[in-house]
Amino acid sequence: MSTTATEVLGTTDGRPRNGWFDVECQRATDEKNLARSRMLVAATRQNRERYRELRAAEKRIHRRKKRQYEDHVLAEAQGSFDRGDVRKFYRTVNSARYKGVSTPVMCNDREGNLLTD
Repeated sequence: MSTTATEVLGTTDGRPRNGWFDVECQRATDEKNLARSRMLVAATRQNRERYRELRAAEKRIHRRKKRQYEDHVLAEAQGSFDRGDVRKFYRTVNSARYKGVSTPVMCNDREGNLLTD
């Protein structure tokens, strides 16, 4: 049954990654995951240190790539603004904004009344 669905609907590559996540980021993540697996199998001091180093290196690479991507998006928005292409400017700005919805944290007392203080 799943083969028929695959033939009719096809497959997807999964969820699209962020614009900044590339092959270098994937390689660093794979190396870190491999070191973590080794550490879980044999928790020697050397394996723990290697995992810690690779984890820090992965974070550095991810931060650098994300910063470069954000700089590129900002430069693109600035270029659109300078050229007077307002539509592209706002499209770029709105796509770069955080899309999460913040919900206020609320507490109720024992009777179920909302506490506001």
